[in-house]
Amino acid sequence: MTRTSGQSGKEGSMSDTPARPVSPGRDLPARASLEHLRNEAKAHLRTLRKKKTAAGLAEAQLDVARRYGFSSWRALKTYVDALHSFDAQIIQAVRQGDLPTIRRILDRYPELANASTDLQQRERPSDTFAMHLTHLAVAENQSDVLRLLIERGADVNARNTDGRLPLHDCFELGRDHLVQIVLDAGARSDVCAAAAYGMHDRLREILQNDSRQANDLSTGESPLGWSIYGQQTESALILFQYGALADRPAYDERAWRPAAMVAGAAMAHILLQHRANPDWHDANGDTPLHRVLKSRIVLDPTEFVKVLLTAGADASIRNAEGRTALDEALLQQGKNAETYFPMRTIGPKKLEQTIEILRSRLAQTS
Repeated sequence: MTRTSGQSGKEGSMSDTPARPVSPGRDLPARASLEHLRNEAKAHLRTLRKKKTAAGLAEAQLDVARRYGFSSWRALKTYVDALHSFDAQIIQAVRQGDLPTIRRILDRYPELANASTDLQQRERPSDTFAMHLTHLAVAENQSDVLRLLIERGADVNARNTDGRLPLHDCFELGRDHLVQIVLDAGARSDVCAAAAYGMHDRLREILQNDSRQANDLSTGESPLGWSIYGQQTESALILFQYGALADRPAYDERAWRPAAMVAGAAMAHILLQHRANPDWHDANGDTPLHRVLKSRIVLDPTEFVKVLLTAGADASIRNAEGRTALDEALLQQGKNAETYFPMRTIGPKKLEQTIEILRSRLAQTS
């Protein structure tokens, strides 16, 4: 998928595409397909034949074309074919922050402001879900592109196939400078965004209207999990006030996994106060103690570990690899030793001796 230059044949085909009236009867979907339009014409034909038995498919197709602002079915078909050609181009332009190309395409195809990628068009392993262009602009940290898409009518409340809003992506990717852009454009924070950003009044408003949203899983995470990632203790307390769960399958994982990932000692206190099991374990047998020691972003797990041990967490539990939480801690030390004294120098046996020395020292100081 590559963007063509300003002198390419593609630009010539854009000018040859049939124009539309200013006010079509309905908006053409950004990812309109001929198959969808044919099915729409067939459905309309069935309706027509209830009134006029002699109605034919051509008549139904013409009606559908006119609904979308085209003078003929052929003109609609030509437009949709061209739309798909420029769909790929605008996705690439958004990735690259190519504002002139985006403007040029949207001038002709305004529907594409709400276009989206799909799995066939992904360029990175992280592109595991179809993304609207607004989400893509957030992912690529393209603030000017995001503003342009919004100016051209992009829906800032559109959800990806993983159920997430642009606001969710701003939070997850640390794009704090983009948050106000989407909020100013009318983005409506849902229960998860409100929990993550500490929008407590908005969170209460949502839960007062529907307390079931305290356990909403439409984003793949629970609102409680979002509050934990955001270190928003008040959000967590509000969620528990309205019935958030942390003590049963599906919800316990979505509480302990983020808590261990960020070593949230304050959050661990709150979870334990609301009956979360300190010995919960995932499919690999890792408890919160294991997971906090495996986390790549935790600099100091000490307080988190103390909170769990004080609450009675069993430090002798072994995971699927047969390791306790202490083993995981020593393994971390072993990796550091291997970094400073490469395996080819000290050998695996000496590395094991190093780990045993560390184990003995930790036992003496505990």
